[in-house]
Amino acid sequence: RLEEKPDPWRSEALRHLLVLDDDPDMCAFVVHAAVSAGYEATSSTDFEKFKAGLTPSTSVVVVDLMMPEVDGIQVLRYLGSQSYASEVILISGYDRKVLKVAEQLAEALGLNIRAAIQKPVTLNRLQETLTKRGDARRQSPAGLASGDSLTDREALRRAITHDQLLVHYQPQFYLKTRKLA
Repeated sequence: RLEEKPDPWRSEALRHLLVLDDDPDMCAFVVHAAVSAGYEATSSTDFEKFKAGLTPSTSVVVVDLMMPEVDGIQVLRYLGSQSYASEVILISGYDRKVLKVAEQLAEALGLNIRAAIQKPVTLNRLQETLTKRGDARRQSPAGLASGDSLTDREALRRAITHDQLLVHYQPQFYLKTRKLA
């Protein structure tokens, strides 16, 4: 008899959050919000400890952009260099324009930004951000939120079942013979 293994793409399996903020009180606040939203959560005020705590099971990281020891942009560059594929939430006391630029940089680095939140942040706003799956601002043509990408097997099964996929094919030709490949 085969033992059923847990599906690593199911949302229950991907519920670990890691916080990097220089303020221990802010770390505790984000951890509290994350736990109340159903996450396992840990935090760090030290970038090296943050890097050590970043594991394949980490599904969301929360990063403060304004820290004295390490710049938040350096953290984003590090995550990009590691091909970090899970979601990132930016939190900062910087103004909205700086947050937007940081968000654009993170996306250019290949990071999956769930939200960019300006401090001070309320518990309700943070919990709302943590409980939504993916960023509602980004919608795919099939109407699936970006968190429901093709790697989300259940979302793909639902889309197939409900005829929600619109597939476009691009013909390919051999250049030398000009024949269809």
